[in-house]
Amino acid sequence: MKRKLTTEAKLICPECSAVIVTPRPEVLVWELCPACKSHIWDTYDLMLAEVVQVKTSQGEHPKPVMRAHIN
Repeated sequence: MKRKLTTEAKLICPECSAVIVTPRPEVLVWELCPACKSHIWDTYDLMLAEVVQVKTSQGEHPKPVMRAHIN
């Protein structure tokens, strides 16, 4: 089984500190944060996104993940 690296982006909501990991961060623009439902993602949020390398099996597509860390 071959593995390859896939690039994903990690965004952190400034309102609730939820961590969103997605292979396509551009689809979040003008959407509400799925955790707090109050922050609307914009292009500035995308510029602050952190690149994450994820290992996947060949043919397997990474799925968007939401991790909410409430302080």
